[in-house]
Amino acid sequence: QLIWAISMQNHGFYEDKAYETADYDSIQYRLPAHLQDAEQEQLLKNYLIGARDADLLLGRLVDHFSDYDQPVILAFFGDHWPYWQGGDFVRSLLPDNLSTLEESIAIHQTPFLLWSNYHQVPEDLGIISGSLVAPLVARQSCLPLPPFWEMLDYHRQFLTGYNLGINVLADGSLVIDDDLPADLLELKNNHWLWQYDLLFGRQYSLSP
Repeated sequence: QLIWAISMQNHGFYEDKAYETADYDSIQYRLPAHLQDAEQEQLLKNYLIGARDADLLLGRLVDHFSDYDQPVILAFFGDHWPYWQGGDFVRSLLPDNLSTLEESIAIHQTPFLLWSNYHQVPEDLGIISGSLVAPLVARQSCLPLPPFWEMLDYHRQFLTGYNLGINVLADGSLVIDDDLPADLLELKNNHWLWQYDLLFGRQYSLSP
């Protein structure tokens, strides 16, 4: 059984968040230099309270399923960083020595956790695109993959992610589109065509 649950609980805008019973004094943080005013500090607090609540909920799920008599996999991730101050908030959290390519990937990269109650050996999965999470979970669960997921799972062997013309290769290196080998560029274009066909086209890719 696959349960895909999406929460907007900690989504912006953070001006509208109201945690009347939250213990703001319980969170520890370092205020970035460009957020040194009371209004921006309150936005940061609202975001951090929501992030803490999400972390506590994940802990409750892990505790619940740790002794479950069926195999369980939890995939926990977000689709983007909070956006305010024109993206300067996220940039303030990054190291100062990143290249242009590294920064472009980092500001679009969110934490990702894959947990199971039967495989307890930690493993670093590196950078992985959100579109590749579902087939990865299915593969880890030994479930049959539909054709589109089969394509994505094959895709992950060579390209694990890309964004705005920047590609993450399986070895973790970053390559712009202009420098991408022809076979990988074709693989990337095929991914786009499959998605377009399934979402907006006549779904030729579902034909036997």
